[in-house]
Amino acid sequence: MRNQIPAFRKHLLQHVGLKEASVNLYILKIQELIKWMEGNAYETSPEAITRKRIEEYLEWCFRQRNSNVTRRTKLVALRRFFTFLLYDEIIQADPSLRIPLPRPGKRNVRIFTQDEVLRIFQTCSIETEKGLRDVAIFILAAFGGLRASEICDLKIENLIEDGDNFYLQVENSKFGESRIITNIWKIPRQFLTAYISFRLTAHGAGPGSPLLVSYRRGGKVKGHKLTEGALDQLLKKLAGLSQIRKSRVNMHMFRSSHATDLRKIEGWEVESIAKRLGHANIQTTADNYFGDWNPVRKKFASLAAYWKRFNLKLWIKEGAIAEG
Repeated sequence: MRNQIPAFRKHLLQHVGLKEASVNLYILKIQELIKWMEGNAYETSPEAITRKRIEEYLEWCFRQRNSNVTRRTKLVALRRFFTFLLYDEIIQADPSLRIPLPRPGKRNVRIFTQDEVLRIFQTCSIETEKGLRDVAIFILAAFGGLRASEICDLKIENLIEDGDNFYLQVENSKFGESRIITNIWKIPRQFLTAYISFRLTAHGAGPGSPLLVSYRRGGKVKGHKLTEGALDQLLKKLAGLSQIRKSRVNMHMFRSSHATDLRKIEGWEVESIAKRLGHANIQTTADNYFGDWNPVRKKFASLAAYWKRFNLKLWIKEGAIAEG
């Protein structure tokens, strides 16, 4: 089977027209089957693969606690592969054809809609220093997809502006690896740099100081590094003021929303989304955001185009700042 993988890759790219990231995911699933067969000393030639063997493999995946979505993804990849082998006249019948696809089940990922995210932003007063901090928090979560812990750990020096380029450097990720977050467009960049200006001038902070700090009730800076619990409390308060009717809200919902948003943007596939989110395993991204239960037709050229309603008019309309 390994010998057919290069031709299968070419077929998916040139004949089917799939993106590179999608092709890589299919190839990965085929390689996982081959590895399992070799580990069990099974014959791996295409002609030796039977429906019984594939069912045995899927049962093994079930015992390994693979979710229904994961096993469904694997079987879909195998069907693609055997369809290609039929097309190339390497086999005479598809052994995967009559194997039922596992039901994907109900999605557990909780997200905010775009309208809900904008309403949360509207509750932040951009006339106050604390309000600008709150806007910065939600920009990092909703437009950057950062984890709450990563937002708390950001230092001023982690926001880097180099001419027309602006990016975030995440140093303390969940798995100890660093990554760069790009595609932060003009409007959110202006809010972030405005708050950094407060930190550097009014607070006397340095490049190595925490980016986001706590405030007293009257709005005076307290200066303590924020905690994940503080972020969730802030979100719950503002979600209530925004009249968002959800039984439970937390900061991770912004991250899930961001991943879902990226699926609507041209050029973003499972591989690039996994890299942006800092997932250690691309399968996590595929299971959560690329299941068959959630088809998406991409319509937007960029995140800026998708979030075009995020601008100063958002606050002018609600009277948060005076016109003129």
